[in-house]
Amino acid sequence: MTRKARRTPIIAGARQIERRYRARLVRMVKAVEAEIRERLISELPRLAQMRDATAPRRDSWDIEIERLIEGLTVFGARQAESVINDLGEFADGVNQFNRRSFARAMANVIGVDFTSGADGQWLQIEMRSWASENAALIKSIPERMLTDVEGIAQRALRTGADPRETAREIRERFGVTESRARLLARDQVSKLNGQITQGRNQALGLDLYVWSDSSDERVRESHDVMDGKFCTWGDPTVYADTVEDAQAGRWRQRSSIGGVEQHPGQDFQCRCVSRAVIPAEFLGEG
Repeated sequence: MTRKARRTPIIAGARQIERRYRARLVRMVKAVEAEIRERLISELPRLAQMRDATAPRRDSWDIEIERLIEGLTVFGARQAESVINDLGEFADGVNQFNRRSFARAMANVIGVDFTSGADGQWLQIEMRSWASENAALIKSIPERMLTDVEGIAQRALRTGADPRETAREIRERFGVTESRARLLARDQVSKLNGQITQGRNQALGLDLYVWSDSSDERVRESHDVMDGKFCTWGDPTVYADTVEDAQAGRWRQRSSIGGVEQHPGQDFQCRCVSRAVIPAEFLGEG
């Protein structure tokens, strides 16, 4: 009796690496926040006095704010560079997690681990590309925060706002930045894990997978309709309802059911995963 194609178990997300990356990003943000408190917020009352003073001043308050922000920008860039230097470690952590999880998933179906031959130059390119993208994203975190903070301070002093209210508005901005850092960690670790899974599948000649969503209330409709559908790594715009349809090339357009036209993990904050479809020739005869 010839065996039928089988699906691998779900490869879970790299939660431990995500937590470490998130903690590192939040630590960077808090370091910049502390500098903003020390260098800028503490100076707001003095800047307000400069604004209200009638005596001539060599430097006006707006130029003083610019100088403070310039110093903070240099500090923020150093903090970002420190995180960027660790990106290789985070990428390798995701890779090692994925390798172990992928090997277990394949062995669960086939009975042996034959995944070592799947890792080639593509993996190093994937990890370098991820690190390059993340370096730009990391730099943007303190840059965007300081742009917002400078705008708040300039506007507040220009309109005569109370320094205490200005300080409160700046501190509220801290929370927005911390949330962005947490989202970045979750999104980027998920993306890399998904991309490495795809690479290992394709390196082994496994073109088909089954879409699996996270089965909770946060799943977007365009992702929910893909749950259980058979897909091909070669074209993210199509799906099939059965493995027989997929193997025969009877594809349907995802747009016909409102399905997302990306692979699992590629869309922003996507928590969906793929389950490789192991064809019969990998399993042998029963």
